[in-house]
Amino acid sequence: MPSSYLKDIFREIKISLGRFLSILCIVAIGVAFFAGIKASAPDMKNSADMYFDTYNVQDIQIYSTLGLTKKDVKAIQKLKGVKSVQPNFSMDTLSQIDSTQMVIKVISYEIDQKMNKIRVVEGRMPERENECLIEASSATNKLYGTFHIGDTIKLQSGTDEALSNSLKNTKYKIVGTCYNPNYLSYEKGSSNIGSGTVNSFIYIQNSNVLKDYYTEVDVCVKGAKELDCYSDAYFDVVDPVLKRIKKIANKQIDVRIQSYQSELDEKKQEATDKFKDAENQFNDAQNKIDSGLSEIQSNELKLQNSKDQINQGWNEYYANLQLLDNIPTLQNAIAQIEESEQKLPELLSQKEQAENGLNQINAAMDDLNMQRKMIQDSIDLIDISIEKAQNTPTTDESSEAIKNKVIENLNNGKVYLQGKIAEIDSTIAKKAELEAAIPQLQDAIDQIQAGVAKKAELQSQLNQLLNAKNQLNSAYVNLINGESQYEDGVSKIQDAKNEINSNMEKLALSKAEFNVRKHDALREINEAQEEIDKMEGKWIVLNRDSHYSYRDYGACADRMDGIAKVFPVFFFLVAALVCMTTMTRMVDEQRNEMGTLKALGYSKSQIAFKYIIYAFSASVLGSILGCSLGMYLFPTVIFNAWNTLYNIEKIHFLFQPSLILLASGSVTGITLLATLYSIYSELIEMPSQLMRPKAAKAGKKIMLEKIPFIWKRLSFLQKVTARNIFRYKKRFFMTIIGIAGCSALLVAGFGINDSISDIVNQQYNVIYHYDATVSAKTSEITSQIKSLKGVKDVYEEDHLAVTTKIENKDISTTVHIISNDKKFKDFCTLFNGNNEFDLDDSSVLISQKMATKLNKKAGDTIKIKDANNKVIKAKIKGVFTNYVGHHIYASESLYKSWNTNAKTTHIYLIKSKKTTKKFERNLGNKIMNIDGVQSVTFYSSLQKNFKDMISSISYIVVVLVISAACLAFVVLYNLSNVNISERKREIATIKVLGFTRKEVDAYINRETVLLTILGSLIGLVIGVGLHHLIMNLAEMDDIMFGRTINSISYVISFVLTIGFNAIINLCMHKKLNNIQMVESLKAVE
Repeated sequence: MPSSYLKDIFREIKISLGRFLSILCIVAIGVAFFAGIKASAPDMKNSADMYFDTYNVQDIQIYSTLGLTKKDVKAIQKLKGVKSVQPNFSMDTLSQIDSTQMVIKVISYEIDQKMNKIRVVEGRMPERENECLIEASSATNKLYGTFHIGDTIKLQSGTDEALSNSLKNTKYKIVGTCYNPNYLSYEKGSSNIGSGTVNSFIYIQNSNVLKDYYTEVDVCVKGAKELDCYSDAYFDVVDPVLKRIKKIANKQIDVRIQSYQSELDEKKQEATDKFKDAENQFNDAQNKIDSGLSEIQSNELKLQNSKDQINQGWNEYYANLQLLDNIPTLQNAIAQIEESEQKLPELLSQKEQAENGLNQINAAMDDLNMQRKMIQDSIDLIDISIEKAQNTPTTDESSEAIKNKVIENLNNGKVYLQGKIAEIDSTIAKKAELEAAIPQLQDAIDQIQAGVAKKAELQSQLNQLLNAKNQLNSAYVNLINGESQYEDGVSKIQDAKNEINSNMEKLALSKAEFNVRKHDALREINEAQEEIDKMEGKWIVLNRDSHYSYRDYGACADRMDGIAKVFPVFFFLVAALVCMTTMTRMVDEQRNEMGTLKALGYSKSQIAFKYIIYAFSASVLGSILGCSLGMYLFPTVIFNAWNTLYNIEKIHFLFQPSLILLASGSVTGITLLATLYSIYSELIEMPSQLMRPKAAKAGKKIMLEKIPFIWKRLSFLQKVTARNIFRYKKRFFMTIIGIAGCSALLVAGFGINDSISDIVNQQYNVIYHYDATVSAKTSEITSQIKSLKGVKDVYEEDHLAVTTKIENKDISTTVHIISNDKKFKDFCTLFNGNNEFDLDDSSVLISQKMATKLNKKAGDTIKIKDANNKVIKAKIKGVFTNYVGHHIYASESLYKSWNTNAKTTHIYLIKSKKTTKKFERNLGNKIMNIDGVQSVTFYSSLQKNFKDMISSISYIVVVLVISAACLAFVVLYNLSNVNISERKREIATIKVLGFTRKEVDAYINRETVLLTILGSLIGLVIGVGLHHLIMNLAEMDDIMFGRTINSISYVISFVLTIGFNAIINLCMHKKLNNIQMVESLKAVE
């Protein structure tokens, strides 16, 4: 090949640089899209693999229904291919974040942990037992909130077992945030407590764990780390080890069950020995009691005999004691006799004196009677004298005084005489006394003399009684002592009886307690034996393919691979059309040169080589540029977009020469084929024909001309524009496809943003009509919540946590138990399109995403499992639209017919009057103060957090808009450039005819504007399909993206496409101005 020919090729590139760049750019865009999106999947998987390797994530996880022991760990460690083994303990607990209850997985770690290394993001590792690490920023805590460094997290048990039985501490101070390399995404598995889903996790030191078993054993396989964990080679290394572990599982389980049986047998024997010892002790105690009772009975007989003797003694005593009652009588009688004996002389003297006095009175009796008569007569005379004196009148005071004196003297004399009569009467009365006293005195004297006569006899009797008294006193003392001894014996016997009764009660109580304990122990032993007999231990051995985060992230990467098969089609097709149009125009311009070369003897291949090199150079440079930009830009954007839901540290690019060759080769091959197609018709012509100008295409009517109604109403220039558009079909299709692709990309980009953003509105406004949910332990607080200020209405429903088998993995699902369907519709609308569903008592409603994953429809039967692993079958009535989570709605009567014993959660749906942050915080605090409330979730904050979480989607929109702009610029530039180049003489001619610059611009640009509008409209339709395709490929397992494209997005896409056209037209304005009118006078040849 002559060097001058090569120079001519490079000179051609320089001269037609715009044409060359148009091919280069469209190739670069196509390669960038294809290679970039195609590279995303390997790069994402490589990043995950590097992340797993960096933190030494296990290759195999082992769980056991019986727990795992140190012996199991040692047995696994000995297996061929096992590099390292690490056991750990984890458990699900409950905690409170503000007013929201969350399920927190507690994970233990060793200080020198080599496997599943903790990725500390902020803070430090725990140094004390009461310190912990909390999960760093993730999709979950962005939605629901999280704890911060310095906070104290309080854990609660979600089961009947106290948390203190498993962990030393229940409160931990947060000293750092971290990521667990096992949890790449927000999905952390299901739980049997709380909401049924693990929301977050904490790390605590292994010394906090009180259990004597492990919940999990992690295994690293030799040689696995060096391999790509998403490759078949990796599983070829891991799977044999996995099989070996499964092979020893039954043996280890048997050993474990046998150890349980041995422990139980030891406990049985220990219990039997204890029972025998206790029964022996009871028998000994009973014998002692029986012996004590016999002794008491014997002593009671002895006491009774003693009591009888004492009673007989007392009878004799009291009988003799009656005789002693005479002692005082005798003593008194003797004392009286002695006293009377002493009075006898006096009595004799008194008798003598009384007799003498009586004799004297008898002798003077007559005189006394005479004296009394005389004195009485004198008194009578005095009375007469007094009466006369009183009746005697007086003349003056002196005579009155004399009269009174006389009367006074008479009265005094009367008184005196009356005294004498009293003395005489006393003496006469004394006679009677003396006459009565003398016989009395004589009687007394006779009695005294008789008593004196009996004194000796009485003294003798007294002496006898006194002697008997001493004997009785001695007997009394003896009887009292006997009584005391008897009472003491009775008291001792009673004490003995009380003690024996107490011992009998204690023995009976001890026997009863023993029997209860024995019954409980035997029941526990029997239950333990039954459990052991029923025990079917199972090892669950999982490789990474069973690990949700690993598999889910790999599935996301594979979705990108699916998108890579669709997106580049536009660009490859446009690249072929651009190359074909460009090279066709270039060949048309150089027909004369090709004829000359052919006439000079150049072969067809030599002539074609120039154009092939031209296209090849543009393709290779475009491929280099596209691979350089696309394989960095697109994986980065896609990785960052997905990483809003995952937490891989950073992207690691994988050098993919095969992909570079595939992308470059594909586009280069397409451009070269397009080039060959463009020059083939020219190469077969004769040199003489090539040296002549190409004959114009035969004129023929276009489609519009066949529609007179439209054609006749078009102006001349409009008809010219229409003919030009339909005459050049390659150019027409290139423009339409390119612009349609541009518009479709814009619609898809904005649609992605609209659809994901619209999830919040659709889920929490269109489907849900409530503002908050309250989780509680009781179903009796509806009125208390409703009475709170700011609460408009409350609806109560129960939630049953179940699992559904989707793609061979258990996925958490919530069953909503509805008791009042009519009121429920005020809080939630279950619909699909225009069809709104009602609940009945024979079937359920399931969410759309769930139905899609299960490949179920109305009329089919769905199987679910409750927390107790009971399988529940239900007929599907309908599939309702739902965007977040998997949900099943069932009537209360249908739920009761399932007869499930699984625990339900009471949920209250709340409509509030306000949704401000301050109002919700105050309302949340009030609700949390109600007994039984576990958590409160407000959807306004949830919506805001969700929108913040998906903000990175804007990166994808920006990339798609830029890509669309590049596509539009290349297509429109190429169209305008070719159009102007072909029509230089025409443009120069209309300038000569007087067209202004504005009219010339309109004459040329009208075609591109019309094609842009038509392509944009077609692109809007294609964009809908592209958007649906992307949404289907990008959806998560439990999130359904909307298919919403807002009207404004169509408008913006259309306007942007037209705007791109306007920019190109402005750029081409200078080229139009540079066409001189003299061009119209130049010859064609």
